[in-house]
Amino acid sequence: MKLVLLALLAFARQDDADDSAPWLGVSLNTKTPVVVEGVYGGSPAESVGIAVGDIIRSIDGVPINKSDQVIKAVLAAGVGKSLKIHLTTKSGERDVVAKLSSRPDFRVLQRQTLVGKTAPDFAIKKAQGVYAPQLSSLKGQVVLLDFWATWCIPCIQALPHMQQLHEKLGKKGLKVIGVTNDPWDKVGEMVKQRKLTYGQISDESNAIGMQYLVTALPTLVVIGKDGKVRSVTIGDWGTVEQQITELLQ
Repeated sequence: MKLVLLALLAFARQDDADDSAPWLGVSLNTKTPVVVEGVYGGSPAESVGIAVGDIIRSIDGVPINKSDQVIKAVLAAGVGKSLKIHLTTKSGERDVVAKLSSRPDFRVLQRQTLVGKTAPDFAIKKAQGVYAPQLSSLKGQVVLLDFWATWCIPCIQALPHMQQLHEKLGKKGLKVIGVTNDPWDKVGEMVKQRKLTYGQISDESNAIGMQYLVTALPTLVVIGKDGKVRSVTIGDWGTVEQQITELLQ
């Protein structure tokens, strides 16, 4: 999973909140021009109307050509300071002034945003072993989403456990689905090498990962038959198996 959750501008990979770390609340591509790929709920970016697809052209009058420049501008400004951001949007050019806040604890934010709520829906555009147009089509089954990557050692260590869950509980109504933004050919190679028979979904743009606020791998999301998220954990397949077993009863 591409953790350019550049996300979380910047320190997204730390676990605890840090009052000294400024936060704009967007994820960006790594190309030129710098395009907003995700906006986090409750963030400074959302409060001023920055949207997915907007292009960041300049910050405080300084041209922006790389996502790293955005991070540096945010860090240099600091918590409580404001940045004047010039955007190219679908409706034209516009300026916004975003007041930076402290970076939140993303584990807490993730749970508050997802658990107990209807699972964010997404179209299934490229997949193997998943025969549904979108996630919501699987309502009525217990679904386990495993956000993983071929380069992630803990993810690879978890694959046999995902396969065991699929084999053990699949016939009882569990749908195990791997979600990754790795190149599809690499995913296919790993699936073949590890003899995985559960479904895989391509998330090349990281759009699904953004919806589920994924900042660490492997992230496991359990969705009940009612379509609501029951838990979000980082690689805790033991707890997940117990929960899924209860949901299938």
